[in-house]
Amino acid sequence: MHRKKFDSLIFFLAITVSCNMLITPVSALSLSSNANLEAVTETDDEESEDPVTQFVERLYNIALDRKSDEGGLEFWTGKLKAKEMTGADCVRGFLVDTPEFSNRALSNEDVVETLYNTILDRESEKEGREYWIGRLEDGTSIREVIELFIDSPEWCNLCASYGIRSGAVNGKATKPSDGAKAMVTHLYLYGLRKPIVEDEVDAFSLKLTNQEMTVAELARDFFLGKDIADQNLSNEAFVGRIYAACLFRSADADGKAYWASLMEDPANTRYQILVSLLESPEFMALCEKFNLDAGSLDRSDDPLAKKYVEPVIEGGERWYDGFVDPRTVRAELMQHPEDITVLVNKYHSVPLDYVPELVYVDHSDGQRLRPEAAEAWEQLYQACKSATGQSLYMISGYRTEETQRASFYRAIERYNVRTASRFYAWPGRSEHPLGLAIDICTTSNMDKQVFINTRAGEWMLEHGHEYGFIWRYPDGYSDVTGIAKEAWHFRYVGVDVATDMYNKGIKTLEEYYGERG
Repeated sequence: MHRKKFDSLIFFLAITVSCNMLITPVSALSLSSNANLEAVTETDDEESEDPVTQFVERLYNIALDRKSDEGGLEFWTGKLKAKEMTGADCVRGFLVDTPEFSNRALSNEDVVETLYNTILDRESEKEGREYWIGRLEDGTSIREVIELFIDSPEWCNLCASYGIRSGAVNGKATKPSDGAKAMVTHLYLYGLRKPIVEDEVDAFSLKLTNQEMTVAELARDFFLGKDIADQNLSNEAFVGRIYAACLFRSADADGKAYWASLMEDPANTRYQILVSLLESPEFMALCEKFNLDAGSLDRSDDPLAKKYVEPVIEGGERWYDGFVDPRTVRAELMQHPEDITVLVNKYHSVPLDYVPELVYVDHSDGQRLRPEAAEAWEQLYQACKSATGQSLYMISGYRTEETQRASFYRAIERYNVRTASRFYAWPGRSEHPLGLAIDICTTSNMDKQVFINTRAGEWMLEHGHEYGFIWRYPDGYSDVTGIAKEAWHFRYVGVDVATDMYNKGIKTLEEYYGERG
């Protein structure tokens, strides 16, 4: 009732979805062209007012039973458009804070019916009407009843249809606004360049509608996510995608070259470039046209910036017989410890607060691994026993930070710092906290250094990759890994990476990634 339809917007959505994968941005929506975004939210039919104006007119008509006056209409619409007021603020203003509604001297039944039509956009049903009339007769104030009505999904949906903030505390819209769905659809088509997944679009659109996230936050998740990363875009292509998806136009050659040149400086990560483009007035104006919260991103919260774990012992790196004391190393802090292929060594640290999902495994004394590694371990165990007649035994799996720290200091006390630096890892520099590393032998009390020469050990070298495991610290590669030969230590990296390394004859993860150990 009295609700303006986003005709041009719906037409735009229909065209883009039917085309499925468009390659060139919609030039008609370019903010720099003669055609502006008024076409998205306004039509040339008899209802020429925008949705916010219609919302305010609706309050005048239903709550005050009259047409708006020019001054009042300008005041309320101005406040709503500037986001200085919510829909709830307006309802309170019309029904409680000014005397005009109370001067109508309506009966309790008429008050309840007015609230239903004003806030829920429908007539009352008998049971609900009688309940609320009873509340008013029992002394509940109109303001209290209004607050209960406002805190409902129906109210949120009504406000979303007019493109305004509801002001509800707990109630949430149950369907996305047209503007939110159009924005998310555009990000899919021109940002991710992937077919529309309706359930995903609806879920993200509803989050924008309910202000559970901003457009900037959604753009960040899209552009820094796996979908974009897997496409291996050049810097210029990355910038072009942002223009197309977030500014609704093609990037001019000079602009694209400018942003791409900035990214030649390692400090200007793709996150920093995205933040800059999303701070532009052009992006803000676009979000306003769609009645969405543009939001902003914190430059200091850069997920792509390299972060480091500083040395525990200062004064520079200390080396002993070709092995560096990990306590003296400044290590890069990894961003995605959940990645099963991640590199961990003395120069690449796991966040100390990282704790993966873990399950207990058989053929061990209560050891734990990540579920995918545990499943691979069981398959590995059965295959090795069948092929060699020897059973594998897991000495160690997941370890906590405290366990790793204690292990390093016990090595210093039992041996010396030279031995500790050769064979023991400092907290964060060990693979065991990933839940992906296994120390194995054929019995629980054998000499670990001879394992690789047993039938089971030789089988592991030839077939471990088939189950996703690699020998992590092989003989003759201590200058690469930073750790002396450990015949017992294997690492789960997944079948794809393990097999690729085996086929290419690559012995260490450091060589595979071109990093130092």
